[in-house]
Amino acid sequence: MVMILSLDEWMNFLTLPVPKRGSKSSKSAAQAVSGIASASDAVVPGPVRAPVCLAPRWAQVAAYAFALLGVVELGRGWLHYHRQHVAFVMASKSALRPGATFALPEQIGDWKRMDAAVPDKQVETQGIYSKIWHYQRGAVMAAVALDYPFRGYHDVTVCYTLQGWRITHQERQAGVGTNSALPLVVVEMNREPASHGTLWFSTVDEQRHWMETPVVKRSFLERLDLSGGFGFVPTSYRMQVLVTGYGALPSPEMEAARELFEATRKLLAQQLFDQMQAKP
Repeated sequence: MVMILSLDEWMNFLTLPVPKRGSKSSKSAAQAVSGIASASDAVVPGPVRAPVCLAPRWAQVAAYAFALLGVVELGRGWLHYHRQHVAFVMASKSALRPGATFALPEQIGDWKRMDAAVPDKQVETQGIYSKIWHYQRGAVMAAVALDYPFRGYHDVTVCYTLQGWRITHQERQAGVGTNSALPLVVVEMNREPASHGTLWFSTVDEQRHWMETPVVKRSFLERLDLSGGFGFVPTSYRMQVLVTGYGALPSPEMEAARELFEATRKLLAQQLFDQMQAKP
């Protein structure tokens, strides 16, 4: 509002004629106009626009507001630069060789990979690099994602919450069968108007340590993610499977989706480890 008002006053200042002080032409013109106005009663002078004057205290408030806005923008610029710098350093510090590629088979159990692009992508990927596959089993479609690299543990449920999902249940579980030693997190969530999502995800670091640990058991630096040196927090890689629909999955579909997650996690983790090179 202050900027609009100041622009209006500035344009008014530029368009109004300003006669020079003491000039004869200006005096004579003023006398002529005064004589015409006094001689004719039919001429009614038009409304005179009074200049808008701001009180000094409002000028101070406006100055403080613009100063605060400038500080906020500087902070946002620094944060953007810091994130870009961190992303660059993370990519350069990763043990994964440049140009690493990942692939999943056309069929995993009863799940068949969809080659056509899926327009409604709801899976959250916040890493520097992301790879997404879609599988279908009957009427159920699942999104499989590999997201990397991250600094330490990255709770993907925060990203889903920011996108409007409401977490209704979250549980850390152990794998089954050959994956019995690998932890995973199972999340149930809802989003308006009628979407239901079931999410499985796991995070592994470059030392092959699976990082789905409760928040209270994580290190202080890992919880706050404030360390400037990358030696404290390992580089990590996240795998997830998301199934969405209008209601909760029945038990058979839930078990089938979990099996898809454990199978794809095993395949992607092996590809990750095979393409890692020794750090200098």
